[in-house]
Amino acid sequence: MKYIKNIAMLLIAALVAVSVASCTDDTTESGVADRLFRPVNIILSASGTTVSATWAGIEGAAGYTAELYKRNVVEVEEEGETVEYEDMQLVALDENIPTNEWIVRGLEYDTQYYFRVKANASNMAENSYFSEFENIKTPMETQVLKVTVDDPIEGNVTFTWMTGYDLTYIKVTAADGTETEHAINDAEGSLSLRKLDAGVYTAVAGNGEKEYNVVEFLIPVMYEVSTSEITFDEVTLRWAADGNITTVQLVNVVTGEEKTYPAPASGVLVIPAAELGFYQTYDVTLIYADGATSNTVRFTTLSQKPEGVIVVSTADELTNAISTCANGAVIALNPGEYHVQKLNDSGVLEYQAVVINKSLTLMAATGEMPLVMVKQFNLVAAATIDLVRIEGIEFAGYDEDDKNSSDTYLFNLDAGSTACVTRLEIENNKIHGISNSLIRADRNKAYTVLNVYINNNFMWNMNGKQSYISTYNANDGVPAETITFTNNTITRLSWKNATQRPFAWLASEQLVVNISNNTFYDCQNGKTPFAEARGSVDGSYGTVIMKNNIFYSQPADPAKAPNNQPSLGDGVKFTNEGNVLGFVWGSYNSTSGVLTTYDWSEYGALVADPEFADAANLDFTVTNEQVANLRAGDPRWLK
Repeated sequence: MKYIKNIAMLLIAALVAVSVASCTDDTTESGVADRLFRPVNIILSASGTTVSATWAGIEGAAGYTAELYKRNVVEVEEEGETVEYEDMQLVALDENIPTNEWIVRGLEYDTQYYFRVKANASNMAENSYFSEFENIKTPMETQVLKVTVDDPIEGNVTFTWMTGYDLTYIKVTAADGTETEHAINDAEGSLSLRKLDAGVYTAVAGNGEKEYNVVEFLIPVMYEVSTSEITFDEVTLRWAADGNITTVQLVNVVTGEEKTYPAPASGVLVIPAAELGFYQTYDVTLIYADGATSNTVRFTTLSQKPEGVIVVSTADELTNAISTCANGAVIALNPGEYHVQKLNDSGVLEYQAVVINKSLTLMAATGEMPLVMVKQFNLVAAATIDLVRIEGIEFAGYDEDDKNSSDTYLFNLDAGSTACVTRLEIENNKIHGISNSLIRADRNKAYTVLNVYINNNFMWNMNGKQSYISTYNANDGVPAETITFTNNTITRLSWKNATQRPFAWLASEQLVVNISNNTFYDCQNGKTPFAEARGSVDGSYGTVIMKNNIFYSQPADPAKAPNNQPSLGDGVKFTNEGNVLGFVWGSYNSTSGVLTTYDWSEYGALVADPEFADAANLDFTVTNEQVANLRAGDPRWLK
């Protein structure tokens, strides 16, 4: 049988007695203290194996005495039984601290420590009593050293580390076993090295007593293929020139087909796109004369270059091409920025709207996204526009910082036009900073989009007070047919105005709406339905499919439900499967103070935190295994 005895009880009792007897510090009959006051406002912090303490300075103190303890368990044999005694063990003492701060290094990980301090007077009899104990726990041992390859081509790297571990060096070992030691100052927290040769390296940080985690990094021979060098016409591969490299090997990831090319001494190989095929993914490896291989990189070719494509490089070329091109033209934008601006009557440079009055496609000319900034695209036509498509472009509005700009949209359907867009395709883009809606039209006017496809986009800071993504006007008798909204990631949608719907459309009997595999993060709507179908004169709402989406919206007030459930109309044909709700859904009546929550369990919805990897920095990788297994959300974030 084990007995737990605490032989520190006498010490603790004595401390309590002293504390009670001197809780206000001793004073004379005249009310003047006969010793210094005890230190107060003690603040402890722990980093690695270091504990730091500060406290309010005491007037008249010549210095301070500080003690640091930990609890220690001692086992002894007593009358044939093993007895455990728990005691307070003094681990650090300093009786001559000149200022009101103290640092103790070389402690243990994951250990609770107890600190106290007293003020020293010139006359020891006037020393203060010790303060009450404050405690702190050191962290568990963790990844102290990290490394980032800043420039793989130049061979530049930066090491960073957690301070407080008394690090004095970093040892770097190259692929050939050569070891280099670099002296460091623990408090600085970083070290940069330049011009490292290609190869695999390991590094470890330590001091004279201990070395911490080992990190590995690669200075590549074969460089990553730049997106700007993947074009309709060719792909350019680059590597660190080396006379021993003889062959460039490409392997088609899907088919396994191999292609080999002699390795130019320059370290640059240009391959015609037609030889590689279109939308094909390859792994590239360099082969040395002795059969050794380099690192491997991966790239994907573009689609086949459209017939008669118009390639542009400036904003003036872009607007001129849109206004003068033939119906059905494809306009490809080279990498760069396209700011469509002109001076107003007051001499102020303003962004301008661009009119589209014919079928056309805007796309990136290479694998690198060009940036386009316009006020909005106005669809204006007296006859049907068969197709408007945008692909592989970053569109930025000028309300990124919520400057309350006048209403702007990505596409504004002109209210005075009687035409129709048969297909509107918005795919593989980045869209942000638009002050109002993605697509806007006046539902009381005649302009209509029959089929909308919004897929594989990344959208953020869509600040708007409206959110309609399609329109249908009953007066002309032409209903919308499909809205497909899949594989998108959207954050901060319609957050400026809590009375607006983040996601809404005008419905009809024939309409089919498919909202699937999207990640909605922090799309706060407040009082209104998160998704709403606005009815038409035929009195029907069509078919709505809502599957495998993640709806994660932090409420502005945690006591209020963040999202009102969708309002899709009576008689809608509704399929709702595999959605993930980060919070309970409901509505809050600010007048009555009544909170109403909604139960989606009948639809099989999962209420769970997706545990995004780093949502604050736009990394929505799902780490909750239950959610990941459901395959919910934008599939690009499923690892």
